[in-house]
Amino acid sequence: LGLLHGASGEFRFVVPSGFEVTSVETPLLARYVLEERGPRRILRITLREPSRETVVINISAVKTPSRLTAWEFPRLLPLDTVGQVAVVGLLLENRLAMRSLQHESLLPLDNDVLTAAIPESVFAVDPGAPQVRSVATYYSPQADYQLRASFAKPPVALRVQSDVSLVLTEPSQTIEGRFRLFPQREKLFELRFAV
Repeated sequence: LGLLHGASGEFRFVVPSGFEVTSVETPLLARYVLEERGPRRILRITLREPSRETVVINISAVKTPSRLTAWEFPRLLPLDTVGQVAVVGLLLENRLAMRSLQHESLLPLDNDVLTAAIPESVFAVDPGAPQVRSVATYYSPQADYQLRASFAKPPVALRVQSDVSLVLTEPSQTIEGRFRLFPQREKLFELRFAV
């Protein structure tokens, strides 16, 4: 961000519609607050002291439910700046597949750039939660860019391998079986079968 007044102890951003800010992290963080200003929601981040140096701020926000078709990249717009550049990245749940991706005024980067910049907590998986993966990373030399995509949730599938052995003796017949289950795209919590 190019600041209007040199050193700054406060940063303000317009939060995209429908998003809830879940965390703000920076070593110099004093506090952050969300303010309602008409139809806009402003995220105000206050530092412990003004800084002329580079300040890295990690902001996490969530919007649910997400739209899978005709999706557009939401922008967190900085206020009180004369210019901005950004690294724009797209993370996708392992349960989803990308159908299309179009960009304007963005320069492609290696996904490792994004992965190295994102806090490890984003990739840490809680039990039962889906994993995310980096699918696209771009550099934006200006504020006016577009990133559009379409996603699909492939159907859940279950691959089953079975072994059956039949033992025939004069007084009886015994059958023993074993199933090995390989869930695809979703975790398996229940299985029903008839005998």
